[in-house]
Amino acid sequence: MPPGDGPKWSSGLGIRCQLHDDWGWPMVNFYHLLLAVAAYLVLLFLAKQAMLKRGKGFELKTFSLMHNLAMTALSLYMFVQTCRELYIQKYSLWNNPVDPTPAGDGMAHVIYVFYISKFFEFIDSFIIVARFRLRQLAFIHVYHHTSIVFICWAACYFWPGGDSYFVVLLNSFVHVVLYGYYFASSIVEKPQPGARVSWASPYFWRRYITTLQLCQFVAMLGQSLYMLTVKEARYSRKGAAYLGIYMLTMLYVFGSFYKENYKGGKARAKLHEG
Repeated sequence: MPPGDGPKWSSGLGIRCQLHDDWGWPMVNFYHLLLAVAAYLVLLFLAKQAMLKRGKGFELKTFSLMHNLAMTALSLYMFVQTCRELYIQKYSLWNNPVDPTPAGDGMAHVIYVFYISKFFEFIDSFIIVARFRLRQLAFIHVYHHTSIVFICWAACYFWPGGDSYFVVLLNSFVHVVLYGYYFASSIVEKPQPGARVSWASPYFWRRYITTLQLCQFVAMLGQSLYMLTVKEARYSRKGAAYLGIYMLTMLYVFGSFYKENYKGGKARAKLHEG
């Protein structure tokens, strides 16, 4: 079926086809998603060219602080709400089906908010460009931002509940830590190259946050493999397969980043979102 024809979720799940239409959720149409990602890439390219022509960046410290604080708060909200729904619905760790009844609406709402939050994360890229920190606009950054929205859209559109919760739970927690780090590192003095960094400094934890990001990818890959091999799968095997393939790519790009920047104790580059 064409992606824009309306919600038609995994065959056999019996999910209400009119759920998104009833709630009037924006950005659920696949073609709107494609347009948003295309606009992001075009505007990012134009912004980069404009900044290269200008030759210097803007400070944007206050705006950056507010953005990071807002994203920390949003990530915390999604994490808490996911935990709340897990408790109310008595989820198990894995192999949870999508709930087609009104009782499943709460988790569907959280998954939708998680999907929409990925568009707000596009702002990270424009802050990087506006501050003329173009080295941070690496492949890993652009790839992650443009690919994760498709994974989140699929979860929101086809599987708004069940084991989709696991990605939301882990990633929102990691982003509480990540955006909290961005906020804290923006209000303290950056250490000089080669200087010993105290554990009390947010810069001390940079390497460990990247490790945390890698751990979440391993956990998500583990969930995918479990769902592909469990005898009686209550969640979509197709969704698990898509997630597993994507996690392999994330492990590769983030693993390469880790080796390049932290092997032998080096810590040269800024953290990337994940």
